[in-house]
Amino acid sequence: MPCCNNEIPKKERSKPIPERTSSCCSLLLFTWFTPLTNTEIRSNTDVWTTPVSDSSKHQTLLLEKRIEYEKKKGTSPRKQLLYALIKTRGWEWLACSFLKLTGELAQYVLPILLNELIKWMENRDGRSYAFPLYLSIILLTVMMFRTFVMAFYVNLTCRVGLTRKTAFMGVIFNKVVKLNATTASINAGTLINILGNDAEKMSMGSRLFQNAWFQPVAVVICMTLLIHYIGVSALVGLFLMLLLLPLQIKLASKLTKLRRALLLKSDKRISVINNLILGIRAIKLLTWEKFILQDINKKRLTEMNSLKDYLTIK
Repeated sequence: MPCCNNEIPKKERSKPIPERTSSCCSLLLFTWFTPLTNTEIRSNTDVWTTPVSDSSKHQTLLLEKRIEYEKKKGTSPRKQLLYALIKTRGWEWLACSFLKLTGELAQYVLPILLNELIKWMENRDGRSYAFPLYLSIILLTVMMFRTFVMAFYVNLTCRVGLTRKTAFMGVIFNKVVKLNATTASINAGTLINILGNDAEKMSMGSRLFQNAWFQPVAVVICMTLLIHYIGVSALVGLFLMLLLLPLQIKLASKLTKLRRALLLKSDKRISVINNLILGIRAIKLLTWEKFILQDINKKRLTEMNSLKDYLTIK
């Protein structure tokens, strides 16, 4: 982590990740990753060395500099972290959007080609047998193209998300280390939730954002194709979807409130457990084990009830 200096000496470091030096075929088929999966890892030197630009220490420093830059610009405190995270691998994030659009558009080409093939089978209209052969080759080519594009999209999206997650965790760790334990306003439960839940949102947000902006595009494309092939009756499905939209928004709002309540209850339970560990000697001396366990079980029960409500609606 960024706050640690347990680095492997240069002489003992393993070879770097071969992704950037691999051939086009190796990158296309991800065969550069095969040697690591076939290697029995016995020590740190058996693992590939992460490039400096991808290390958590480097990305944490960059994120901290971007946050400071947003502060100097006078950006709202609620938006400083957001803007700084967006700029973290921002160009690669845009590349993810391009790959997402390309791969999904290729998917909509498949039913069009398949429809042409079915039309030829129903009415050849003087066209030779070479026509379905060409269509089949194009169909197979588009399928393979989409597979490779989406594979690169998933790989790049996960990399951007993990980079933002580790950078965010590094910033939090550095902030906590700098805080004085006697004046810190954050408890152990809140810190664990930030690192366990909020940090994961940084990774998930990078992935889900691509789906968020593409869904309206997908609806327009799907409705255009449906109206073209089956007529205005396709609007019935669109009407039902719009009719259920307010209900979905209400459920999403309810889920958000339940999630926040669940995190607050988790904070309280983890804080009690943390205090239990810190004061275990005094608790043993005063024989307070039973009362402490009852308090923990009570908080855990309320937490489980909130989790049950959350999962029921979800």
